[in-house]
Amino acid sequence: MNQQELRQLIDEAAADGRTELDLRGKGLTKLSPEIEKLVNLTKLDLGSNYLTTMPPEIGQLTNLTELHLGSNKLTAVPPEIDQLTSLKWLNLGYNQLMIVPAEIWQLTSLTSLVLDGNQLTVIPSKIGQLTSLTELYLTENQLTALPPEIGQLTSLTSLVLIGNNLTAVPSEIGQLGSLTKLDLSFNKLEDLPKSLQQLTQLKTLNLNDNPALGISQEVLAQANNPSLILKAYFGERQPLHEAKMLLVGQGGVGKTALARRLRRDLPPDQNQGKTDGIDIRKWQITATPITLNLWDFGGQGVYQATHQFFFTSRSLYLVVVNARTGEQESRLRHWLKLVASLSNNAPVIIVVNKQDEHALQLDERELKYKYPNLLTIIPTSCTTGAGIDDLREAIAAALSHLPHIYDRFPVDWLELKAQLEKMAGNYITYERYAEYCRDAGIVERADQRSWVKVLHQLGVVLNYQDDQYRQLEGTHVLKPEWVTDGVYRILSDPKQRIAKNNGILTPAILDHILDPDDYPHHQQTFIVGMMQKFELSFRLPNGQNQHLIPDLLPKEQPDAAETGFFEKTQFLAFEIHYTAFMPESILSRFMVGMMAALDRQASWRSGAVLHFGGNHALVRADLEARKLFITIAGAEATRRSLLNSIRMQLHAIHATFPNLPLTEQIPIPDAPNKTIAYHALCNLEERGIVHYYDAVNDVDLDVKGLLDGVETAALRRERQLQERLNQGDLEGLMQLCFDLEPPVAYENLPGLTKSAKTRELVQFMGRNGRLDELEAAMRR
Repeated sequence: MNQQELRQLIDEAAADGRTELDLRGKGLTKLSPEIEKLVNLTKLDLGSNYLTTMPPEIGQLTNLTELHLGSNKLTAVPPEIDQLTSLKWLNLGYNQLMIVPAEIWQLTSLTSLVLDGNQLTVIPSKIGQLTSLTELYLTENQLTALPPEIGQLTSLTSLVLIGNNLTAVPSEIGQLGSLTKLDLSFNKLEDLPKSLQQLTQLKTLNLNDNPALGISQEVLAQANNPSLILKAYFGERQPLHEAKMLLVGQGGVGKTALARRLRRDLPPDQNQGKTDGIDIRKWQITATPITLNLWDFGGQGVYQATHQFFFTSRSLYLVVVNARTGEQESRLRHWLKLVASLSNNAPVIIVVNKQDEHALQLDERELKYKYPNLLTIIPTSCTTGAGIDDLREAIAAALSHLPHIYDRFPVDWLELKAQLEKMAGNYITYERYAEYCRDAGIVERADQRSWVKVLHQLGVVLNYQDDQYRQLEGTHVLKPEWVTDGVYRILSDPKQRIAKNNGILTPAILDHILDPDDYPHHQQTFIVGMMQKFELSFRLPNGQNQHLIPDLLPKEQPDAAETGFFEKTQFLAFEIHYTAFMPESILSRFMVGMMAALDRQASWRSGAVLHFGGNHALVRADLEARKLFITIAGAEATRRSLLNSIRMQLHAIHATFPNLPLTEQIPIPDAPNKTIAYHALCNLEERGIVHYYDAVNDVDLDVKGLLDGVETAALRRERQLQERLNQGDLEGLMQLCFDLEPPVAYENLPGLTKSAKTRELVQFMGRNGRLDELEAAMRR
C-alpha cells in the first residue's frame, strides 16, 4: 500500500467513524501523520510491516485500547505514546528494541504487554508500576536477570520468558499469587527459588532445556503438572549416574569380545559361543561415578529383528563391524538408520573390530554428514587390545551427549528402581507396578508414569504406555529375554505351522507355539503386539485376530506364482523407484492392505500376486535395487483400474514415511529396462507437448499414449488436482470448499486427514461433473 492509498483509507475510516483499522501486512514503511484523524479508534493493527518510526500524532488516538506494532523494524516509540492511557493491549514484539521505551511505564492500564523477539538485555525496575498486567511476554530476548519488582505484578496470570539467558529468577516471583502459566524454557537456569512453591494457582510450568537444573526430561514433559516438577526439584534427590550402551551389528563381528575387553580388559574367550538373545552386564566407568549397562545383542537371525525393541534415546550405541570380512555398506547404513529413527538420534560410535587382521577403510566424513549422530569411528582389536583405550576415551567423551546421566531424582524413586532390578519374574502388570510405587511413597499417577518412562529408557523395565497398541500398556517386562525368546519361538517353530499356513498366525497356532506356563494367554497378546509394533507381523483386517508374518512366507517364488501368462498376453507395467532407501515393510503392508485380492498360495517374501476383476497383477520388490515392479495382465478395459487401486494403496503406505523420496516410473515400450518418470510426462502433457525426444534414453516418446496406458485422462486430472490441493494449507482448503457453488462442508468429507479429505473432495466433484468449477475456484 502506498502513502496515497493509505491517506485515502484513513479519510474513509475517519468519515465512517470506524473504531477498528487493520493495516497488517500492507508493506508500509511509514505511517502518515493523518492517522490523528481517527479519534474514534479503539483498535489499530500495524503488525508485519516495515515501520522504523511512528509519528507523534499517534498520541492523539486516546481511545485506543489495542495497539499492534509487532513484526516491524522499530528501535523506539515516540514520547507521545504515553498519552494512550486507555491502552490495555500493546504488542511491540519482534522489532529492534534494545531498551524498553520509558513511556510504556506510564501506561498503567495495560493488561497485556508483548515484547518478544527484541534485543532487550534489561527489564527496568519500573516494570513494577504496571500493576494491572495479566500477561507479560518476553520470549527471545537477551535477558540475564529479572528485577525484584516483578513481584509487584500481582495480577499477572501469564509470564513467558522463553529463550533468554536467565541463570536465576528472583525470589519475589513467589508473590505472583495469580500466576497460572510460567514458561522459563530454553534459558540457562542454575537454581530455582523455593518461593516457586507458593504459586498455588500455577497450572503450567515449563522448564525445558535448562540442563543445569538436573530435572529429567520425563519430569519436565509434565508441564501441566507443576507440583510434580517442583516436588522433583525441591525434594531429596540423588543423581542417576547411569545410562544404557547397546552393542549392535551382524553376528560374529566380535561384540561379546569387545564388551569383555571394555569391562575387564581380557582377551576373547576362545570357548565363548555365540550370544543368544541379549547379555546385559554393568560397567563402572573408571574414575567416574557413572555406570553403563552394556547390552550385548545376538546378531544371528531373529535376534537382529528384536534389537529394535530395546532402542531408546537415553543410550549410547556401538555399531560393531568386522574389519576382516568387511561389512556390506548397506548393512552398516541399515544399523545407522535404525538407531537414528528409533532412538531420536542418540549418539553412535562405529567400532571397526579385528583391525589386526585387516585394515577396513570407511568414509568417516561422508558417514558423519549423512548421520549427524555419528560421533567417531574407532578401529580396535580385542585380541591385542589395540584401540581399546581410544574407544574407552571416546565412550567417556560421548557421555557429554547424554546429559540425562546427571539428572537428579527423588530418593524413593531410586529405591524403587533397585527393588525392580532385584525381582526374579519375567514381567509385572501395571497394577502391580503402581502398588510398588505407592509402597515406595510414589502416590501420584503422573509420578508413576514419569518414572516408568525413565526405567524404560534405562532398560530396567520395558513398557510402552503411550503405544497405539493397547495390549502393550499393561505389561512391564523385567527380563528382556522373555520377549526375544517368545518372538524366537514364533519365528522358529520347528513344526513350521505358520509357514504351512502361508505366513498367517492364528490364535490356535499361537497357543500351540507359546507354552502357557511361560506365556499365559493374556501375555501372548503382548508378544504379538511387540511384533506388530515393530512390523514383524501385520494384523489382518478380517476381525479374526490373525497376523501376516512376512519372514515366514516362502523365500523363493512359489510355483503358483508362475508368471507365464504375462508373457502370452499384453500387459501393463509400472515401477516405483526409491531414491535413498526402500523400507522393507512396504510389500508386507501392501499385502495386508490388498488381502481381499491377494493370492496367498502365490505370495512370497518379495512378491505378491493379486486377482481382481478378471485381471492378474504381479507386484515384486527388489530391496537391493530399491525398486517396486508392478505388472498387470488381463482385460484391457479394467487393467488401469486395478493399477489405480494398487497405487492408491501404496500412496497410503508411503504417507506414513515422512520425507520418503521416490518416483513413479513408466517403462518405455521397445526400450528394455528403460523408464520415464510419470510426473515428467504429466508436466509435458500440461505444456501441450504430444511427442518428446528423450535424450537420456535416446527414444521418441508418445506422451499421451504412455500416460493413457496406465490411467485415463479423467483419473489423471483428478490425481493432479489432489496433488495441487495437498500442497496448500488446511485453511485454504476449507475456504475453497466454502467458496464452491453450492459449497461443500469440509467437516462432512470422509476421512481423518487433510490428504484423505482432499481425495474425497476431488472424487465428489468428479462424480458430479464439477471438476471445471473446482479448477476455477483453485485459480481464484
